[in-house]
Amino acid sequence: MKKFLLYLACAGLVAFFVTVLVLGKDLKVTKQYRDFYIDHTVTKWKYEEK
Repeated sequence: MKKFLLYLACAGLVAFFVTVLVLGKDLKVTKQYRDFYIDHTVTKWKYEEK
């Protein structure tokens, strides 16, 4: 019975991590957010350039 619960817990964790990977692959963020935080192509936000 303990082995079954261990396998069930592991399967749940695998399912959770796969879900996180799938959702993280297709982020729905603005271009500015993607440039600054993900791609690092912008060093300052527009309001900081003044």
